[in-house]
Amino acid sequence: MPRRASKAGKQPSIIDAKIRRPPHGEEMNRELTETVALGVGSRSRLQDKGQELAAHYRPRGLLPVPPEVRAEIKRQERQHPMTPEYRKTLGDRLTLQHYFSDVEVAFRRTPHGIEVLAAGLDEIAELRRTSTREERQGVVYGVG
Repeated sequence: MPRRASKAGKQPSIIDAKIRRPPHGEEMNRELTETVALGVGSRSRLQDKGQELAAHYRPRGLLPVPPEVRAEIKRQERQHPMTPEYRKTLGDRLTLQHYFSDVEVAFRRTPHGIEVLAAGLDEIAELRRTSTREERQGVVYGVG
């Protein structure tokens, strides 16, 4: 099958390029090296802030309810009447999302709110390795 002529000025793709290795195991050819900036999820409040993700406060233990979450619950409550159970569930969900948006979390639901035990896959794996079945009773695994 004949190949199409490439357009003038078109940059070669990684697939089209050949990987050349210098002799004697020296450094790999740097022509193909790319820098990729990893971002945060599309639903995250930090989407446009990039570097803030690493510095973002992610507490453990019982999560304090942020003022933004309280304001959102009041706003929704004005539009739709809520039972106390639903108000608590909504508050817990929004609080968890506020602190741990797009992050895997191990937590418990308590009468006082959400108690975070571990965040991130490494911490969750460590929690599962070091705790007993009884200690993990009631633990929920999910994404904030």
